[in-house]
This record gives sequence, structure tokens and C-alpha cells, in this order.
Amino acid sequence: MKVWFRCYKCGEAFEAEERVRTDVCPHCMSFVDLARAEKITAADDKNTPDEGSFFAAHSARATPSSPKSAAKAAMLSAKESANGAPPAGEAGTPLQVSPQGSPAGAEAEDTYDSLYAKAEKMLTFGAWGNAAELFRRCLALRDCWQVRFGLVRAATRELTDLSKFADVQKDADAAFDQMTAAERLSLGKRYVPELEKKRKSIRKSYAALDLQGDKPLTKSTQKNSKKWIAAIILGFVIMLVLVMIGVIIYVDQPDDGIVIIIMGVVLGILGIVFASIAAARQKRTAAKLAAAADIAGNSRNVERAKLKAQIDAIDYLCGFLKY
Repeated sequence: MKVWFRCYKCGEAFEAEERVRTDVCPHCMSFVDLARAEKITAADDKNTPDEGSFFAAHSARATPSSPKSAAKAAMLSAKESANGAPPAGEAGTPLQVSPQGSPAGAEAEDTYDSLYAKAEKMLTFGAWGNAAELFRRCLALRDCWQVRFGLVRAATRELTDLSKFADVQKDADAAFDQMTAAERLSLGKRYVPELEKKRKSIRKSYAALDLQGDKPLTKSTQKNSKKWIAAIILGFVIMLVLVMIGVIIYVDQPDDGIVIIIMGVVLGILGIVFASIAAARQKRTAAKLAAAADIAGNSRNVERAKLKAQIDAIDYLCGFLKY
């Protein structure tokens, strides 16, 4: 929910999300500690109880929803005009709030130059969303490469995070079409060295993903399968040998021969059963490992695609900024 605060640096009112701790005042473009601003606002309410709270006053100015609230807004506007403040209502200018829900720092009377200056200041603060909105406001007033490239800079965090470059590809195309060769080279001196470093880093990550594969897992699974097959065959051979020995002994010593035959059959069956159980367990384990390898492989493919897109974006930018 948005509430009203008073900036303790310039004294102007602005609207901000209640849950955030700091925000940028759209009037003086300064970072404001909202907890401190809230104390100042509460002090204003305490000092003027007969005029309604600070929050109610500004809410009435922004969105009068009834004749009573409209009349109250007019009274407040008259009082503020008497004190030298700008009038409210139809003659006033409501605070501009960005679509993302945070003040973008733009006002209706802002010119292209003032909007562009505020957008550049937002970039230095790292307020990328606010900077992008201010550049969009500039674009509505003037279509030039500085604004288009500003949108690219805001979306990519000064060309340091190219994961969202596809969203501003058209703006980059338009910017480079409008630039002169000298302007491109000037920007290249600023951005190309860091872009090339980033490309090397991303390529190393891409190569590391290529080295990770499921070949060792496949070889290990095949080796274990052969081992258990050999164990089953060995059990069968032991049973066969003992039965043959028992048959030979049975001719001269029937009792001993029968014992050996039975022992051979039992040992052979037990060996085959245990080997079969172990082989089945190994097969289930191999299936689970194979499924995990497939998931890991899919994740690697997704990550490869993301890294490849960033490499392509860097190649695209360097191609324009270096020549």
C-alpha cells in the first residue's frame, strides 16, 4: 500500500510504498529514509490537528472521491496557495507514479532535458526501473539515440547484465542506426573493454558446462551390469560342476554323491538368486541416476542457451561499438 511522506531534505510531499525502507524523492532526487520521513509527517499531523492529517490532506488532493472531499481539497489548496505553495485541484499537478509502483521522479512540467538529467542520475544511483521509465518519458518527447541507448543501459544495468538484452534489442537497433561512427567509437571506449572481459568469463563458463556430461555415469552403469551378469554365470557354472562331481561319486558312493548334488544345486540357486537381486537393485539405481543425469543435462542445456544469448549480445554490441 502507498502512503504519503514528507521529504526532510526539500520539504515536499511524495508517495511511496509502505513496506520499503528507503526511496528517492521525486522533487529533489535524493535518497530518503522513510522511517525518518514518517516521523516528520507525524509531527506535522500533531501540529495541525484541526486541518486533518497530512496523509488525508494529500489523499484528498490526489483523488477526491466525494463533494465533501473535493471541498476539503479546495480548502487545502487555498491554504497552501496563501502560504506560497502551488494550487491543488484542476490547476495543480498530481505527483507522477511509475507503473511499477515507485515514484519515477518525473513531473508533468518536466522538459526533455530535465527528464534526461533525472534519468542519468537514476542510473548513477542504480535505480534501473525508475531510470527506464524516465527514458520512456523522454522518448515520448524526443526520439534520439541517447534515449534509446539509455533504455538499453537501464535494462542491462550499464551493459553488465545482458540476460534481458533481448527485451531492448529493438531500442539498440534504433540507437545504432541514429549514431554516427564517431559517437559509436566514443561509447566503445567506455563499454567495449568491460564487455570483452565479460565475454571471456562467459565463454569459460560455457566451456565448463560442455565438459560436464553423463559419459562417466554411462560407463560405470555398463561396468556394473557386466559384473552382475558374470556373477550369475559363475553361480550357474558352480552348480553345474558340483552336480557333475556328485553324479560321478554317486556311482561308487550314492549317499555322498547325492549330498554333493544337492549342495551344488542349492549353492548354484542361491548364487543365481542373490546375483539376480543385486543386479535388479543395481538396475533401479542406474535408472535413478540416469533420470538425474537427464535433469542435469536439461538444466545445462538451458544454462548454455542463456550464456550463448549473452555471448551473442556482447558480439552484437562490440560489433557496433568497435567499428
